Amino acid sequence: MMIKREYLSMIKREYMSGDEFIEKILSGERNFTGINLEKNFNLTKNKRFDKLQDYLRNQDLKNNPLNISYSRLEGLIARNLYLPHIMGIKTIFIETDFRNANLKEGILGESYFKKTSFKKANLTGTSFVRTIIEQGNYEESNLINANFVKAHIYETDFRKACLHDANFVKAILNEVNFRKADLKEAVFWEASIMKISLKNAKNLEKRVY
Repeated sequence: MMIKREYLSMIKREYMSGDEFIEKILSGERNFTGINLEKNFNLTKNKRFDKLQDYLRNQDLKNNPLNISYSRLEGLIARNLYLPHIMGIKTIFIETDFRNANLKEGILGESYFKKTSFKKANLTGTSFVRTIIEQGNYEESNLINANFVKAHIYETDFRKACLHDANFVKAILNEVNFRKADLKEAVFWEASIMKISLKNAKNLEKRVY
């Protein structure tokens, strides 16, 4: 069942400042479920961003991932962030900026994305199952083995993205741009496809319907 935006908006969340968010991560906390992160927080330009990056690179995030499920992130700037295996189920992302971030093998299912940028991000194996994605930017991102099963994707840019083995089974795609994207072995079984651009896309003959 597709998650409803109205339901996500009804979830009660606790406000957390950006500085507190960083401090708690550095102190070892991983559970940030149900937070309403400070609006328009610029994580990338924070004075402790480099320290945070070094810290995260030395953590076992696969077995102890950072969990932001049921949260709301609006206007967050997190370019270049190293945060693989992130968990963000039923989370709201509005105008968030994850350009060049490493979020590989993340679990972001049943979330709502509005004007979120993942340009040039590493999203290898990341799950977007049953998400709603509106006006997203995945340009030049690495989406090998990414999972978009039953996602609703509107007005979204996948130009030059690497979509080897990406899974769009039963997804809805409307006004989606795949120009120059590499669709080798991408799967679109039972997908509802409306107004998409495949101009100069690569490996079209190897995509699966």
